[in-house]
Amino acid sequence: ALNTDGYGEPIHEDLARAKRWEKRLSQLARPEHPGLGYKLYGPRGDRGGAVDDESVERLEEAMASPRRFRVVTGGSDRLFREVGPQRVAALPHYSGELLLPTHGTGCLTSQTAMKRWDRRNEQLALAAERAALAASWLGAQPWPRRTLRNAWTHFLWHQMHDDITGTSLPAAYEISWNDEVVAMNLLAGVLTDSVGAVARGLDTRSQGVPLVVFNPSGRARTEVVEARVELPAPARSVRIVGPEGELPAQVTARDGRSLRLLFRARIPALGFAVFDVVPSEDVVPGDAEAPSASDLEGGAVHLANEILDATLDAAGDLASLRLRASGREALGHPVRVLLLPDRSRRWPAWEVLWEDNRARPREILGGPARVRLVENGPVRQAIEVERRAAGSRFVQRYLLAAGADRVEIESTIDWRSRQRLAKLEIPLPLSSPEATFDLGLGAIRRGNAERRKYEVPAQQWADLSAPDRSWGLSVLTDRTSGWDKPDDHTLRLTLLRSPQARRKFRHQATQDFGRHRSVVALYPHLGDWAAADTPARAADFNQPLRAFQVEPAGGPLGRGFSLLEIDAPGVELAAAKRTETGREIVLRLRETRGRGTRAMVHPCARIRSVREIDAAEAPLGEAPSTNSGVPVDLGAFAQRTLAIRCEATPQRLQAPRSLPIKLARNVVAVTWNEGRERGDFDGQGATYPGELLTQEIASGGVRFDLAPLTPGVATALACRGQILDVPTIHDGPAGGFSGPGLAVELLAASSQGDILAVFEAGGRRFEIVVHDWAQPVGRWDRWTAEGRFLPLRRRVPGRVVRTPIAWVGTHRHHKRHGDLPYDFCYLFRYRLELPGGATRLRLPRQPHVKIFAATVVENGARARAAQDLFGEPEL
Repeated sequence: ALNTDGYGEPIHEDLARAKRWEKRLSQLARPEHPGLGYKLYGPRGDRGGAVDDESVERLEEAMASPRRFRVVTGGSDRLFREVGPQRVAALPHYSGELLLPTHGTGCLTSQTAMKRWDRRNEQLALAAERAALAASWLGAQPWPRRTLRNAWTHFLWHQMHDDITGTSLPAAYEISWNDEVVAMNLLAGVLTDSVGAVARGLDTRSQGVPLVVFNPSGRARTEVVEARVELPAPARSVRIVGPEGELPAQVTARDGRSLRLLFRARIPALGFAVFDVVPSEDVVPGDAEAPSASDLEGGAVHLANEILDATLDAAGDLASLRLRASGREALGHPVRVLLLPDRSRRWPAWEVLWEDNRARPREILGGPARVRLVENGPVRQAIEVERRAAGSRFVQRYLLAAGADRVEIESTIDWRSRQRLAKLEIPLPLSSPEATFDLGLGAIRRGNAERRKYEVPAQQWADLSAPDRSWGLSVLTDRTSGWDKPDDHTLRLTLLRSPQARRKFRHQATQDFGRHRSVVALYPHLGDWAAADTPARAADFNQPLRAFQVEPAGGPLGRGFSLLEIDAPGVELAAAKRTETGREIVLRLRETRGRGTRAMVHPCARIRSVREIDAAEAPLGEAPSTNSGVPVDLGAFAQRTLAIRCEATPQRLQAPRSLPIKLARNVVAVTWNEGRERGDFDGQGATYPGELLTQEIASGGVRFDLAPLTPGVATALACRGQILDVPTIHDGPAGGFSGPGLAVELLAASSQGDILAVFEAGGRRFEIVVHDWAQPVGRWDRWTAEGRFLPLRRRVPGRVVRTPIAWVGTHRHHKRHGDLPYDFCYLFRYRLELPGGATRLRLPRQPHVKIFAATVVENGARARAAQDLFGEPEL
């Protein structure tokens, strides 16, 4: 019944006389009901458009002259309506998945860079919403509804067939990668600005440099924090002092005043904590220049903490992983990277063939290996292993942190292996006919691979536990990918693939050639996955603690703040945000163990009302609450969504104040469909589309006023060394002031490539890169290949623009060529911290730098991410 032929196929046959349909319907017929078949028809689904004339004529003929069966047409639900409830009750029932046996198996992994960026955006969006919720509830800045919606849209566009599946044309991914980075940029800006806004209410006074660490989770967490800190002057090392006293610190890299460091901290649920980074000249064990970092060629290497013992063999593979308390060994033999054949020639990106899945590896990643101990301090140990196989270079870092119950394998792979499928093989010394895989909204047990189900999906984790549930091993991942279970004691995760391809899809033969980064964690545990709370471990693994360097302030919130906490194991905070149409707080809770439970939600303020809503925020009814919180009953793998209204906080903070700066605009940079010839932004006749712009743009809690959006009016200022007068922000009847604490924020873009521009104010020079208005802001680092034999032509370097994007347009105008669809354009936001007493700002003498709006801001967010929120430090 579900065999619909191809989707959107035209009709080229006489349906009423087709023998194959007569055969199919007779196979489906039963004594209690006649056979019903189902065929999709129309334009090909990849292209859209109307039904062709021949299909309409064929359909009309079949409907007018039925033979042994009748042909009707209708919507896709007509079959199910015509069957009726009695016949539905008589149909056989199936319990399980609807996975295609072959077609689609390759889509679980193809274009893995796209899948990884999508996962990062999902997690970054959740963190940004939660930080923005805290900032808006405290009154520190408005809820950034438009920016969040725009960011979600830019990457949700690509969660569709042929795009995130990895089966689009190469030109399509130029758009897709760019949209993913646009979303990352917008979300990173919301997260950074929101943490900076909350930090103004915290007591961040310090002896050194203040750091604020944000925990997006609904429960308190103790984990390693990674941070890059800019000190006032070069220092050999640092001391870390937190709310509970001094903590062990470890410096992993040093570059002048910049240090990369690690420390282990406890952060409250959906909360913020302040840490003081104090410069020190003491030599710390594991310091970046300590003699413990050395080559370890040719022998076994060990990592250990209070919970785990790990050993790497001479080939550079993880050969042993033991729970110290019980002595349980979690590995049956070394964890290896296998390179299997990949010969799916007809549908290369779409399919991994059963025969290739079961084949012997063409290569196994092994020696000779370059092994280095790169971290060896009180917070974390790390061993780096570099190897090559089949033309690809693999650099893997094995990380074990103090107090951690997992070993992480961080891989950077320069992939150039043809007709290969790379799998990470994890063997266990146990035998179980089933493994458990994460479905996002639950978990499912699957058996060993067989011809009709072998390459299968999972979200953040998979687990293989003993049948008696005494122990097991969970594998956590930072991206969606294909998995398989070849036997009773092995899990395999697909890493990369470049299948054999014929002429039609020859570009797919090198689809993943380029640089990739991914992280996998091995989590051995006692009990089964539910008892070990694997979903929570995977959620924490994908949503790390986020560190930000902030300015000292004596806020009323003290050294820490928590917005809310969920009191129940096995319950995950799936969403925390504002309602789309009101001022309530939306909380979505998800039960993750498949057992059902009752959770208590404890907001930081007194509750005024609670409603239950659905995922589209439609009302479902009132919900109970108590003086101590909101009780929520959750069934197995259930989700429930609440809209909560709380009393206002007594520590309400002041939102940023701003005043526009007058600009003598001199460039007609914006046009409309009527009158495109009246503007020229780049000297080539192209302009911004007025249909997409608004008179006011809000970014980072700051309002920017554009010039009147009227055809023919100058909307941008070309910089030629002009001097801008910075207005005074008045502070009550006593008058005003102009710093310190003031900043000028600019909306600007370059009309000719990225330009290093120099601004001057109060004797200080500001060197900033003003980005091109139309170049892509994101591109994956890859190799291109062309020609009959697909030789590698050149490396196309990756590009990730981290300067905050304030506005993005999805097309441009041109005075001769009209609309230029998918030719994006941007306005970027730049912040210049003014020295005390500065009242004038000199612009650069670079007319290709163009400013659309300027605003002087007081009390604005001043935070800098102390770690790379984009997850791509090499780009």
